[in-house]
Amino acid sequence: MKSPARLSVLVPVLAGSLLLTACAGSSASDGGDPAPETVATINVGVAPDFFFSHLYFAVEGGFLEDQGIDATLTEFASGQEATEAVTTGQADLTGSTATTVVNLAGRDTGVQVLGSYSEGNGWYAVVGNEQAAGVTSIDDLDGVAVAAQFGNAIDMVVRTFLANHDAGVELIDYRDVKSPQLMSGLARGDYAAAAMWEPNVSTALANIEGASIVLDSDEAVPVRGYNIFGEELAGDPELRERVLTALDNTIEWMNENPDEVVALAMENSGIEDEELASSIQAKLTYSLDFTQENVDELSNAAAFFREQGLIEGTEEDVVAMYDLEGFEAWKSSAE
Repeated sequence: MKSPARLSVLVPVLAGSLLLTACAGSSASDGGDPAPETVATINVGVAPDFFFSHLYFAVEGGFLEDQGIDATLTEFASGQEATEAVTTGQADLTGSTATTVVNLAGRDTGVQVLGSYSEGNGWYAVVGNEQAAGVTSIDDLDGVAVAAQFGNAIDMVVRTFLANHDAGVELIDYRDVKSPQLMSGLARGDYAAAAMWEPNVSTALANIEGASIVLDSDEAVPVRGYNIFGEELAGDPELRERVLTALDNTIEWMNENPDEVVALAMENSGIEDEELASSIQAKLTYSLDFTQENVDELSNAAAFFREQGLIEGTEEDVVAMYDLEGFEAWKSSAE
């Protein structure tokens, strides 16, 4: 496999649009050989977040180039914006979570989910301040003020956790607070606990006096990253197989070079404490796969949002968004 060339300095790319354009060319070269003739140009949407590291490396490390793909990074403020960019053709490829993907169901965007690339355990959690210090069981949560932004992933975390303990949100004093305000409100003592995701979980634990995890998402909702292909890229079987091969090679390299992965995470997140960044990164594992667990996660996320009245997409709409058979065909040919 070709060693990545520019991994120590990753310069954010200003948002722009390079639409996928196919052209004649040769097959991708083997690792270590000169780059093959370009067969396509794509724009890769990313956000400065732990869940997009594989795409930064795939582009800047030359793994897509090895497959004959001229790829450019476009950095967005959030993963949700990067996903929306794929629906409009501003980007051809990105990564996303199930809770973001299923919001596209039934919208006729032409996007396709093709494989999962990562899994985070303990990525979501409900963090309590000193007011929640006495909570040791589900019964102790009776009447406790817990905040989350209603209708998104962390709301689903809280509701799923409570349901797993035969309880519902009526047990707690449940408050709707926008995600960016959750940590500051927790620090002020506006509520006893708040649902959040990494790196906010670890940051809150490190900086809010008496903070601890009240409800650990490890037993409730794991989070997985999914490859999101735009309509044109998804419609080109040969090209999407080249992309999958590049991503597979990227992930293999990342698993062999964990220090580089942590360094990129620190660069993108702005976290200066290497120990803190390493502890957050350790919650993520990387593997390119597509299993029944992935299918179930997509289905369950869609069911939750339908129940909350936030999406109209049916189960059939969700199924139409992913190509399990196509992924398995690529995987068989790659083995």
